[in-house]
Amino acid sequence: MNAHSTELLVIKTGNGYVREKDGVYETCAMERASVFPLGHLPDVKKHVEILRDQYGMASGLFKLTIIEEPFKEREEA
Repeated sequence: MNAHSTELLVIKTGNGYVREKDGVYETCAMERASVFPLGHLPDVKKHVEILRDQYGMASGLFKLTIIEEPFKEREEA
């Protein structure tokens, strides 16, 4: 089975990430962050503008690359 990769956008601010739900923004750990397909770049840029203009938060866009491949448990040495 071949590995498959997916690329997603995430908004990062300071040491945390941003979760957006129904127009409400909060900082959070990576596992709770909102992620967006690359095709949603215009929408994600709007989120970054809102964070900057309405909340005074400096943030940046980052690309996450997820690689899907069969899991192989390592044997104990």
